Order: sequence, then structure tokens, then C-alpha cells
Amino acid sequence: MKKTLILPIILIVAFLFIATFVDFDDQSGLPDGKNYIDSSNLYAKEGYIYTTKPMVAKGETRYTFSISRYYVDGAPFEVIIDLYNNERVIRRVTEHDGTMDFDIETDTFYFTFMTTPDTNQFTLQMTDRDEFRIGEEFTDIQLEEGSTFTTYEPYIDKLSPVEIVFYIVSGSVIFISLAFAIGTYFFSKGKTSKKKQLTNKKKKKQVTK
Repeated sequence: MKKTLILPIILIVAFLFIATFVDFDDQSGLPDGKNYIDSSNLYAKEGYIYTTKPMVAKGETRYTFSISRYYVDGAPFEVIIDLYNNERVIRRVTEHDGTMDFDIETDTFYFTFMTTPDTNQFTLQMTDRDEFRIGEEFTDIQLEEGSTFTTYEPYIDKLSPVEIVFYIVSGSVIFISLAFAIGTYFFSKGKTSKKKQLTNKKKKKQVTK
């Protein structure tokens, strides 16, 4: 049994080793959900929260940023969204607690803005009231398409083509390896049982004689 597992283990280990060099980062895709703000793409520094990597944006499209009153009240609050064409900033959108609209029913501050035709990325920067924690979901903050804000929805990542291929191939490698190990095991077990049967027959013949 141990020998039959050697090849599958080698295949799986080799595949996992190769996978460490695969780049799963997909800058070309949009989120699967409506919220563009991914908590894992944020970091805090010197009183502000920043996006680590630019978010993919659609050109000539209206977006709405919304945030719970909980994060805004108590101190001056500012939001800065830089519109990019590749690595070049082409426009800056700046709002603060005095200029944003406010919805009394939902206790939500919000504002809308339009991207330029050549916008393909944007970044987010906003005041940190010491509420952001790395590794935790930053809730009730949303950036979505459209001219009106909607109820909060967590960021939903979209699988890149590389990830899809990786999961398909990894599943196939594991399945084939296990099938090979199981098949080899039962095949060798069958051969062993046949040998035992032949040996037993020979012994019986010898006893009969």
C-alpha cells in the first residue's frame, strides 16, 4: 500500500510547489457583488484609511459612496477618491461630513460622482476614526454603481481565470492520484490473493499425493 501512494504523493507535492509561483492577482475583473470596497484591500496609516491596490472602474459611469453615520460623527471626516487612467491621476473627488448628503431614515452619509470616459481605476482614502482592524470586515461602507445608495453588502470577490483553471487542475490531479492509488492497491491485492489461491492449490495437491 505504501508503494502505491508514493507516485500520487509526488504528483500532489509537485503540483503544490508549482502553484506557489502562480500569480492569482486579477486586476482586470470587477467584483461579483455591488460593493467595490474589499476590506482586505485596505490599510490604515496616520489617521487615514487607504486602498492598497487601485480598484477597477468603469469609464463614464456614475458611482455612489455611502457610509454609516457611526463612522462619521464625532470628528471631521473626509473622503478622497482619485480617478486613474492606468497609473495617472486624472481627477480627484473630495467630500467631507459637511458636503455629503445624509439620509435620516438609514443614518447614512452618501455622495455620487461620475467617472471620466478614460477612467479605468480609482483609489479610496478616508478618515480613520480608529475603527478599522486588519483582517476584519469593514462594514456599512460601500462604493457601488448607480446614482442612489442601497443597503450594505460585503465585497464579493470574482474568481480570476487563473484561479478557475488552478482549482480545476488541482481537483483533477488529486482525483486522478487517489484513483490511481486505490486502483493500484486493489489490483495488487487481487494479484496477491490469486497467488495465495495458487499456492493453496499446490499445497492441497501435494497433500493428496
